[in-house]
Amino acid sequence: MSLPRPIENKIHWVRDVTMYEDRCQVRTGAAPEAFAACRNLALTLLRRAGHDNIAAALRTYAGCPRDAVRLVLSGGIT
Repeated sequence: MSLPRPIENKIHWVRDVTMYEDRCQVRTGAAPEAFAACRNLALTLLRRAGHDNIAAALRTYAGCPRDAVRLVLSGGIT
């Protein structure tokens, strides 16, 4: 894994590396903005729930879809 570029901050690093934003091939219409909004929502919910390691949190919720739904419905407040 390469080091973050100096101009990148914590938010962009997580979006680019953990959520593969740069690899996304959605490029037309309103879809890129919608995908970015969904990524931002996911990051916000995870951080509000107290997760510092976003990659580990994504793996945890990938294995527990009911917990993921509960997180969304609670607005990240546990």
